[in-house]
Amino acid sequence: MKHARKDYDRIQDPHNWIPDDEPVFLIRGQDAIAPDILDQYASILNIRFGAFPGVEEIVEAVKQHANEMRVWQKIYAEIVSSERLSQVSDSAKWLFVLLLVSQDDGGRYPWSPTMKRALTVGTSWDDSYCDSLLSELRVADVATLSE
Repeated sequence: MKHARKDYDRIQDPHNWIPDDEPVFLIRGQDAIAPDILDQYASILNIRFGAFPGVEEIVEAVKQHANEMRVWQKIYAEIVSSERLSQVSDSAKWLFVLLLVSQDDGGRYPWSPTMKRALTVGTSWDDSYCDSLLSELRVADVATLSE
């Protein structure tokens, strides 16, 4: 199982159902927008595959898990910065997600023009737009920029 972050490498599949080279993405309950991401996943799953047998149960399980994350976030609110994140645009939230999964083990991501393009390759964002989104995250105290 191949994780996006090295510090998650300790999480493995004891039954070996997931091939060693298969990329796996882990979303934790402390990630501020995790429940929203799961809701979106459930919605897309339902739209694309809802007619197939068994998909409805999977969609409901994903929604339930999103709700469990919301409950957990309320209990551990000091860990989750969802209120701060709610102050930024949807594009800034997506930049936040991209930064979360791309950061190194120390929580850093190089903010150079080349690295910005690598991070946002699937978008139409240019350098200045990326900078404005990062500025939104900084003003909301969700991200910091260090020299």
